[in-house]
Amino acid sequence: MVGYGDRTRTQAEVNVQAWYSRCTPEAVATLPASHLWSILFFFMLIMLGIDSAMGGLECVITGLMDEFPNFFQNKRNAREMFTLGIICMSFSVALINVTPGGIYMFHLFDTYSAGISLLCSALFEAIAVSWFYGLDRFTQDVEAMLGLKPGLYWRICWKFVSPSFIICVVMFGLFYHQPLQYNDYYYPTWAEWVGWSLAMSSIIMIPLVAIIQIVKTKGTIKEKFALSISPIEEHEEIRQNKLVSRFKAKHWLFV
Repeated sequence: MVGYGDRTRTQAEVNVQAWYSRCTPEAVATLPASHLWSILFFFMLIMLGIDSAMGGLECVITGLMDEFPNFFQNKRNAREMFTLGIICMSFSVALINVTPGGIYMFHLFDTYSAGISLLCSALFEAIAVSWFYGLDRFTQDVEAMLGLKPGLYWRICWKFVSPSFIICVVMFGLFYHQPLQYNDYYYPTWAEWVGWSLAMSSIIMIPLVAIIQIVKTKGTIKEKFALSISPIEEHEEIRQNKLVSRFKAKHWLFV
């Protein structure tokens, strides 16, 4: 038996996990012209990594520059220098993954930062677009862009199916959470707390910014909430006529 603390596993389970971690490189090595296939395989992984990094960085860079335009305007090569700074910071943080124990840190990041946090972000996004922004208005936007109105199937998926599935996946992940491990190594409790802190650092920002936005908005509590969940184009009408479409049942029941 192989164990850590009071947790034990059979040697067969250890062997299966070890084989699984080696199966892809070994499978490539058994192919004809294995050196060529190995080069192509790992070149593909590098390209996928670069593509994913570019997409993620572009979201962060563009979002920050759009949020703080006064800081970046009238500065020479502002975007290029800001991009360089972000990449240098990301590179410095990522260096830990190439240390002798880097695979354990990578597994910790991959489990918590790329797991429940992404699901929760997708859940908030689906709720914000389909419920608060309004499926009716979103459907009109899609029709204006594509010339075709989304069918009933897509509208039901956006409003009900997708949020429900994400909630179920998140709840199952929380209720049936297993101790974090990599091969035969079980992570200590403090490492799991670090992982949850990483996950919550991105999840908590969504409701936190929403609360800050409601507090910063001028008006009564009802007006604050109405303006915060409505597009900017409707703010003037809300302030003048006090008509809030999102306070009507038609807005919430539209499919």
